Amino acid sequence: MKYLTRKIVLCCVAICLAMSPLIATSQSLKPIAEYQANYDKKWAALVLQLEHNHDASTAQKIVYYQQKFSEMEQIFERQRLADYQQLEVTERVEQICRGKSPRTKIFRNQVCATKCVERPNKDMYTSTELVKFEGPTQGELVTNTKACFRLETRRVGTQKGSVTATFKYSDSYINHAIGQDVKVLFSRISQESKFNTN
Repeated sequence: MKYLTRKIVLCCVAICLAMSPLIATSQSLKPIAEYQANYDKKWAALVLQLEHNHDASTAQKIVYYQQKFSEMEQIFERQRLADYQQLEVTERVEQICRGKSPRTKIFRNQVCATKCVERPNKDMYTSTELVKFEGPTQGELVTNTKACFRLETRRVGTQKGSVTATFKYSDSYINHAIGQDVKVLFSRISQESKFNTN
């Protein structure tokens, strides 16, 4: 009786593993607030430099200010690009395909249902380079939104397989997100971008 109970428990665990994707996420996106203090200092230093420059005209100061302000934005864009490019989600799903009972009179192979991992959201993608199949998988399919496979086993056999896919953010999403982050970070600075031109 104890052996039978243990066998049932192990079977349930195997079924759960076959049905449930295992998800591992990389580190979260660095908050914009962590950049704020550094760029506040850069902007304050720029304004102080212009206020103490009595040789340049007002027009020259404005051109110089705009140039340096644009350079700060570009530096932040590169930093933010690195932040987004390291973000990824890895999903994995297993399947255990068991054949029919030896007592059955059906002699054809057992074909189990297709298993897939799909992108967590519409802004992410995967590719063949980011997907790994393990085991005697068949019917392998990889698109930018998902990766799928199925298993087939003999009448009394058992096969085990899995697919692991890494999903990354698309370039279009990253470019849009960076543009929004630049506006957020520099909005307060832009509102206070007045300096003494005398």
